[in-house]
Amino acid sequence: MHRSEIETRTIEIGAAGSSVIEGLAVVYNSKANIAGLFIERFAPGSLTTSIRSRDVLALMAHDSGRVLGRTSSGTLRLTDTSRGLAFELDPATDTPDGAAAIGLVGRADLKGVSPGFYVLKEEWDDNGPVPLRTIIQAELLEISIVGMPAYEDTTAALRSLDAHRKAGNQNAALERIRRRAEAMHRMRGI
Repeated sequence: MHRSEIETRTIEIGAAGSSVIEGLAVVYNSKANIAGLFIERFAPGSLTTSIRSRDVLALMAHDSGRVLGRTSSGTLRLTDTSRGLAFELDPATDTPDGAAAIGLVGRADLKGVSPGFYVLKEEWDDNGPVPLRTIIQAELLEISIVGMPAYEDTTAALRSLDAHRKAGNQNAALERIRRRAEAMHRMRGI
């Protein structure tokens, strides 16, 4: 497959109240006007292969020196859904960039996530007043927290405190079950 130049797109981010940033980095079939030159959309599943096969970074403003997380370390989690590419990001709260990302997203000063990608397969429809580009397959390199989103109907936010507490309660319940099972095994000499 032929690689094209790296391209970037952005989305809207809202605010809530924890240190986990989550949302949709790409909404399938959502249209965005790209610099007035063409309309673009990602086809469902266009990133599926890529997110399974490569280490994707989360950055501040496409700056590779400002890493917020990555899939190989588990601090960035990507899930291909029927609606689009969902993400969860755990920026380090003890680093300047991590704290800035959490603070600026929380205040809604930063309202975008922009994917950086190579297009591997695309289709063009020139029948309308503006050409329509459909990305069939792309190689996702990174997603970035940015201030100017291109895909306006896509949202992301800080995870709510209630959701954070619920996840913590579920983890605590699983830990209790694990400890109970280990105690039963010890009693049986396993």
